[in-house]
Amino acid sequence: MFFTKAPLLCMAQVLIHIGALTDKAGFHFAENAGKGGPLGELVQWSDLIASLYALGYNIDFSTEIAQLKSSLVVNNRGGCPSVSETKYTAIFVDIVGLKQLKKLTKNRFQMYKCLLRVLDTFGTEPVFNYKKWKPEKDDHNHDYGHTWGNWELNPRQFWTMYPHTPDNSFLGFVVEQHRSTSSPPPPDSQKSLVYGKELYMWKGKSDYLSIIAKYFDVHATIGSTVGKRDKLDWSLVPSLVHNHGILGGAELQQLLQESRLFVGLGFPYEGPAPLEAIAQGCVFLNPRVDPPVDRTNSDFFKKKPTNRQIDSQNPYMAAFVGEPHVYTFNAENLTEVELTVQRILKQPRPPPYLPYEFTFAGMLERITAYLNNQQYCRPHQWPPSDSLVTRLSRPGVSCKQTCYDEGLVCEPELFHLLNNEEAFAKNGIECPSIQRGHSVHAPSLVTSDSHCSLQDDELMLSCAGSEKDVKRLCSCRQYRRGQVALCLSCSL
Repeated sequence: MFFTKAPLLCMAQVLIHIGALTDKAGFHFAENAGKGGPLGELVQWSDLIASLYALGYNIDFSTEIAQLKSSLVVNNRGGCPSVSETKYTAIFVDIVGLKQLKKLTKNRFQMYKCLLRVLDTFGTEPVFNYKKWKPEKDDHNHDYGHTWGNWELNPRQFWTMYPHTPDNSFLGFVVEQHRSTSSPPPPDSQKSLVYGKELYMWKGKSDYLSIIAKYFDVHATIGSTVGKRDKLDWSLVPSLVHNHGILGGAELQQLLQESRLFVGLGFPYEGPAPLEAIAQGCVFLNPRVDPPVDRTNSDFFKKKPTNRQIDSQNPYMAAFVGEPHVYTFNAENLTEVELTVQRILKQPRPPPYLPYEFTFAGMLERITAYLNNQQYCRPHQWPPSDSLVTRLSRPGVSCKQTCYDEGLVCEPELFHLLNNEEAFAKNGIECPSIQRGHSVHAPSLVTSDSHCSLQDDELMLSCAGSEKDVKRLCSCRQYRRGQVALCLSCSL
């Protein structure tokens, strides 16, 4: 599919405000970008900006509070029609920027809410988005009122890095492809590249890496070297590792092309690098996380507005890619590690591979569909009603898992079609009584007393919720292979 820039006569105008880059935020992302600092968010932003420009949008850009304030001045000069006082058809922010925008606009914040699109790497589940939510039972492990949630946006207004949270929208990013698939990487490569740019990621991994070193030369791009060598514990890195330091894009792509394995250490979770590696012909070693981590047992997820459990370093790679490009295994079991490596060596080297949704064309297609159809100021039904596939879950199973088990995805925008008494009857569910409330699992059948539950507030309709002894009525849909965000009948 090809996209051209829109005519310049009346381009839609959007605002981008990256709060994490403001001086006030104090994250110093830009300063640390060349030292191995966190790049996932910056990759998403750069790809979003490039996509919006390629699609013909006129972009106002802000990385400081003063810029944001001046950008929000009402435009009275005419031009393209707008949905409110503001001149923008969409406003893109991160969570930090969202807080800054609310503080700046005060009682006018409600005017901007329907225009917002929030880049949110790990996702925001409805229970953290809804201010009035209170757990049905005492739940001391969950802080539902913390500072990152309570925005009361449509959950689809949160745009994530991976399609891991159906309640939100999958933005994604673009993975560069520098090699033609007709020219495969060298089949006899003896190099492996470790996915670990900071020293703390290497702690306790020496035995695991010693197995890798029996079969491959071990290389790394550790970024903690700049000006800190005397202060850091380099004993965490086995002497057998050849560290290249931070590499430029072209040099890193070359090293990936020369390597047979891209070796995960278990952290960072859900970064972009594994996709970049398999796009260059590497096999990604994806360590399982056992027990799975979530906000109850992980400092990393403790303050994130999601109850999602992470059962491997990159669950998307395990679920949507798999072998021969991705091997998911227990890195703590050295016998399993060695057997996995031996199994890889017995197979032909796989060709470079990249899911379509992470290509430039795939991202343009997805953003076009979102901006044309996800209209929160003037709502209309999208995905279309005819894409609904209804399923009844097993007790205690979420709609996300129920749909996934049947090769479908949960679609929160279709839940309202099932949130009524007629839907229960149509699907053969007998309801001696019906209760309405703010449950995480409605619409559903509570098997303990056979009553049915309906949702009182559409902001709480969620793919994620589950409860023991509850069968959920789930809104599923089919999806385009390689473009999970779009249904088969979804138009751009």
